[in-house]
Amino acid sequence: MRKPEQRLWDRMRDQLFCQELWLQRIENVVVAGMPDVMVMNRKGTIHMVELKWGAVPARAATPLLGNDKGLNVDQRNWLYNCSRKTGKCWVLIGTDKRDVILLSSVYADRINGMPVQELKSTATAIGWNQIKTILERK
Repeated sequence: MRKPEQRLWDRMRDQLFCQELWLQRIENVVVAGMPDVMVMNRKGTIHMVELKWGAVPARAATPLLGNDKGLNVDQRNWLYNCSRKTGKCWVLIGTDKRDVILLSSVYADRINGMPVQELKSTATAIGWNQIKTILERK
């Protein structure tokens, strides 16, 4: 049985695969905190995407990820340093309700504590069509 983040990768690959985008899953045990996916668009722009998954909690004010499923210190540091250089770093969050939410890495320090509604209101894109548009054009 594949883990939730692996299934999110499967969905990402299925939804975003096209001539405009090249997606590459990264399995890196050498660089702590490096994101899970590299996406390159036709313009040669590289986006780094960290995948996270959470079950939507019953209470609306409860954070989706928390510290258990959220970004660890190495991931937050990697995203922060990358975003300072390129601005092309993202966190893609999938939920058990089949939501997909793309957030800029500038929110990496806050993502773990955000409830679903705050994640959505802070998002750069929600849904595969919006996410694809962001990755293709920037």
